Amino acid sequence: MNNDIKRIRDVEVGDTVYTLGSDLKIKSSRVVGKKVNPPRPVYRLVTANYRHVIATDNHPFLLLKKEGKFYKLSWTMLKDIKVGDLIAVVGRIPDNGKSHKIFFKPGEKGKTISWPSETTEELLWLIGFYLGDGYMDGDTRINFAVPKDDASSEKVEKLLRDLFNVKPTRRGVVLRVNSVNLVRFFTSLGLAGKARGKRIPGWVFKLPHQQKKALIDGYIAADGYKRDGHRNISVCSSNKKLLEDLKTLAISCGLNPLKISRWRRRERKPLGKKLKTYTHYFLYFSDIIPDSEIYFVPVKSIEPAGTRITYDIEVDGTANFIAQGLIVHNSKVTMKYPSVYLLGRGAKADILSVAFAGRGQHQDTGAKAVHLAPDTTSRITSKSVCKDGGRTSYRGLLHVAKGAKRVKSSVRCDALILDDISRTDTYPYNDINEEDTTATHEATVGKIGEEQLFYLMSRGLTEQEALNMIVLGFLEPFTKTLPMEYAVEFNRLIELEMSGSVG
Repeated sequence: MNNDIKRIRDVEVGDTVYTLGSDLKIKSSRVVGKKVNPPRPVYRLVTANYRHVIATDNHPFLLLKKEGKFYKLSWTMLKDIKVGDLIAVVGRIPDNGKSHKIFFKPGEKGKTISWPSETTEELLWLIGFYLGDGYMDGDTRINFAVPKDDASSEKVEKLLRDLFNVKPTRRGVVLRVNSVNLVRFFTSLGLAGKARGKRIPGWVFKLPHQQKKALIDGYIAADGYKRDGHRNISVCSSNKKLLEDLKTLAISCGLNPLKISRWRRRERKPLGKKLKTYTHYFLYFSDIIPDSEIYFVPVKSIEPAGTRITYDIEVDGTANFIAQGLIVHNSKVTMKYPSVYLLGRGAKADILSVAFAGRGQHQDTGAKAVHLAPDTTSRITSKSVCKDGGRTSYRGLLHVAKGAKRVKSSVRCDALILDDISRTDTYPYNDINEEDTTATHEATVGKIGEEQLFYLMSRGLTEQEALNMIVLGFLEPFTKTLPMEYAVEFNRLIELEMSGSVG
């Protein structure tokens, strides 16, 4: 989220997230809706490069599917995805990060130190090294485990002198800095804690890519290695959460981290009386760095992952968002926004829209009328029906350019709600830059009254037949514009929706 990282449960309406545009470019877009769903079965999808996401079986993902001799993009629900299918993965993400301002107040006791006023690549490299091989002795000393003959030893010493004006001392394989204020400085940045409790602070995820990469380079300098005969670099830690943070950070700045694996060894304590198990984790980095914003890799596995509360967010315009490096579509939101550009004098546009939302559905529809010439006319008619907790939304944009005189535009939104748990919303937006404009907007929301049902049922109709008749009558202004064969099929589809046979 604009270089920040949030769990989907913490995302709020108004937040900005990364999304994939129709031009297949990554961009930012605003969250305009959020839904919490009751617990239901979820599945863990893992890609060949070890991106993973947990989702319900109706969550659509972007796939590249072969049809004959050609490939085409397809939004495919998780339940229809098979191992080996090519799924979209995010490569390069736009760099919108900014350096983190540092507001630090030293204590009255202890030696004076200097410190940077904002983050730099040098500071982030040192922080990365500290996360890998650094630790605190109480509140008085910071240590860096780096042997004198290590390639990083001189760099660690130089950065400590240049950034903080302190002189480290060596004791064996450890560089030590006795400074209460340096401990306070690192603590103020969220870097306190023992080896198994260290985490990458949240502010790091908001930094520019180069500063993020500097932290990763520092961590690799401390705990990274390359096995003989292998091209991939790996880093090691007893702290799995820290490696998960590092993997997420790497994805956010366009790198290609792979899997986190576990290794255990058992050692016997002195006198051979007791065995103790030591667990370490390894994060591997691919030497192949993607140079495009999205690319496609095979699905490695799809397995049940229990039952969970799930969350769905509605993203303005694109209806998709990026989760764990994968491109995920809104699972229960259908969006439709026809646009009309009136370019010639006297041009006319008539837009008709109809939406039906049942249980667990959000039909987000609307229209755009852009008047760029004089004497143009637009009419937008929107009809929506919702039942069983469904939600419908109308988003309308009316734009009248300067000089487009005598424009006439009318918008009518009619909604029918069939119960007390459904919802409908209207979001009109008018951008009128010409005074000689006539624009009207009318919105009505209706409910079915008991007297209507009673009247129809007293004429021999069942309750379901009465409901169907009222809904079909409500939609008649739309239906009568259709050719006969389409109108018959449309009415049949509405009857199926009303009976719950569709959706």
